[in-house]
Amino acid sequence: MSSRDSDQDIDGVIPHARELCQEELTLTHNEKQAFEEFATRVQELSTTSTRSTAPAQATTGPSTSTLDPVQIADGTSDVREAYRKTVMSVSHYEEMYGEALAENVSKELNPEIAAVLENDTPLTQELCQYASALAHEAQTQREQFKETIINETQSLEIAEEELHAIESALEEMNVRILSEQSYIELERVWEQLDELQDRTEAISKERQERVHAIVVDMRSNGPITLQTYLYQPLSTSFPVLAECTDTLRKILMAKSSVIDSLTRRV
Repeated sequence: MSSRDSDQDIDGVIPHARELCQEELTLTHNEKQAFEEFATRVQELSTTSTRSTAPAQATTGPSTSTLDPVQIADGTSDVREAYRKTVMSVSHYEEMYGEALAENVSKELNPEIAAVLENDTPLTQELCQYASALAHEAQTQREQFKETIINETQSLEIAEEELHAIESALEEMNVRILSEQSYIELERVWEQLDELQDRTEAISKERQERVHAIVVDMRSNGPITLQTYLYQPLSTSFPVLAECTDTLRKILMAKSSVIDSLTRRV
């Protein structure tokens, strides 16, 4: 996912953030399935290798338990081909990664497996099982990341709903003509604005705590906050905080108008 400039209105940031979460959820799900399929294929190769290396049962003549060189080379090639047809075949691979097989295997599984595949090391049952286990780990990581994205999406929806309610209440108050309000009515308006401000600041505080609490390790890029990773295309990496700031600005402007009206009555 690449960053790009944006001149979005702050009011549209959270909906766009939810769209980005949904896109990331789909990509992560596809990668999870790809690693699951790779693990299955490699496990099947392990079974084939075991059968191929079993001693021949013969009544006459010597028996052998080794694969000839061509069969061994083909076995390692099969693992590479399985990786290409699963992990490297997801639709977004070239755009997001664009890495050669060895480089991607090194980052997603480990350098040892990458070296084995790159150097045509003989295929063994242990190698297949090891590669399959690492693929399952990558699959599990994607599953956990899916849950993180789902939780983030739900958090966005809750914040958006609460901020919408605050904005609606603020709009209703702004249609009143302050000059026609009594002193007591203006005091009541001030109290209502205070309440809206408290609610907005509570959303902002909860979101700040969430921002610092969730850090993801995006391979070679190192650990970064979830929001920094997900919201690169947005004009801000913190959409809820941006909307809270905008809402607070509107509330403070309304309070300033109330103060002006109050002072005229003193």
